[in-house]
Amino acid sequence: KVSGLSTLRDPTTSQHKAAQWTINDARRHGGDRCIQRYILALLFFSTGGNTNWTESSGYLTLEHECDWYGITCDDKYKDVVRAVNLTSNNLGGTLLSDLGELSALEYL
Repeated sequence: KVSGLSTLRDPTTSQHKAAQWTINDARRHGGDRCIQRYILALLFFSTGGNTNWTESSGYLTLEHECDWYGITCDDKYKDVVRAVNLTSNNLGGTLLSDLGELSALEYL
C-alpha cells in the first residue's frame, strides 16, 4: 500500500520528498513508470540516500531506474525492478512498507 495523503502532504516526510521529485520527474519524461520511480525515490530519501549513502549513481536523475546503482530489472520485462541490492551502502532510517508495491521484487 502506498502512503496516505496526509503523509504525502507533510513536507518533513520522505514520502513528500519522493512525491515532489516524482511529480517533476513525470513532467520531464512521462509517467509510464511513475509508481516504480516514486518507490525507489522513497527508498532513497527514507534511508539517507541524499546524505549518507556511499554510492547513489543514477538516483533522482532522468536515467532509467534500471540503471540506478543497486537496481536490477527483469531480463524479460526490462522496465520491472526485480532486485534492490544496496549492501554496504551506509543506509540508515527505515525501509517503508511502500516497497511492497514493487510487485516483481524478489530480492531486497
